[in-house]
Amino acid sequence: MDCNNHYDEKFSFLIMNSYRCSNGNRVTESTIKRNIRMAKQLKISAVHGQPKSELSGKNGIIDCSHIISVKYAKETGRTELCWSQSNIRFLTREEHIKHDNLTNQERERIYKEWNEIETFGI
Repeated sequence: MDCNNHYDEKFSFLIMNSYRCSNGNRVTESTIKRNIRMAKQLKISAVHGQPKSELSGKNGIIDCSHIISVKYAKETGRTELCWSQSNIRFLTREEHIKHDNLTNQERERIYKEWNEIETFGI
């Protein structure tokens, strides 16, 4: 699950529904969807038992939420964030709805903070 597709850059305009990754490569919408599905399955399979909110620790209806939205990741040429484990976290449905109403600037701040916490002490 990476952006190492080997499209010839001079023909990239021919690739319908493709999006740029931060390394300059392009991926198709179908590849993005497949990679997101696999990333969510991987995250869920890594949990022993019922997932809990990574924000509050609550149980209930738990969603896999993107910190940086899929739409914004594609728009900003960082499509690999769509399936990156560093951009997916478990939230309750209520937390997810609240998160979806944040601005892109707020989401960028949360992404940076979240990943500093995740890598702290490693």
